Amino acid sequence: MPLDFDVVACVSGDGLIHEILNGFADHEHPTKALDIPIGPIPTGSGNGLSLNLFGLDVRPLPIARLRTFKRSAHS
Repeated sequence: MPLDFDVVACVSGDGLIHEILNGFADHEHPTKALDIPIGPIPTGSGNGLSLNLFGLDVRPLPIARLRTFKRSAHS
């Protein structure tokens, strides 16, 4: 699979982020794959990963993530 992505947006719970990281690690070029930013937008039932990374108030995260993606795409 080619690695021509600016970012991987992940709208899910913690499980899909785990799967994305495992997929990157198993890629033919794992170091290059793992350099691609992952933007989690938490929609799971517990959101443990987002809570640990970003704190208790994750409600503004989707908007902030989308703004970050838009900004990096124009850089």
